[in-house]
Amino acid sequence: MDDGFGHKPWTANSGFVGVLSQPFPHTGPWNDLSEEPVYDESREDDPEWEEEYQQQRDAWEDRVYWNPANVNGAVPICHLGCALRQWLVVTGPEAGNVWDDNRTDHGGLKPHQHAGRKRVTFLQWYRFWLDDAVRQLKEGGAS
Repeated sequence: MDDGFGHKPWTANSGFVGVLSQPFPHTGPWNDLSEEPVYDESREDDPEWEEEYQQQRDAWEDRVYWNPANVNGAVPICHLGCALRQWLVVTGPEAGNVWDDNRTDHGGLKPHQHAGRKRVTFLQWYRFWLDDAVRQLKEGGAS
């Protein structure tokens, strides 16, 4: 997985990937921003307040938004860049389905959708990718 400008391996319960033996906790889109600290623009020139706000925000992200329990029962299978990922659920009711991780843009977690499908299995996801790769080769003039 990416780690800033380098790479490092991920392991279960490492702070990124949750506990694989626990069921994936979502069956529908999740994007809980309810406890996110509110930014007060009137205090943006106050360095002490800015520091306090950043500490509160970091604590909220660790405790709630980026908590590895949000992806228990899933493994990352695709990094789309800029910390956007796709996860394969391996445990629980969503096992076998691919989910999109848009938390870096505060878009939460949601089932991957493609070609009118509300759920996409790993096999479908992989097949769509292969079909697209073949199409690109043909369009590029490769034989």
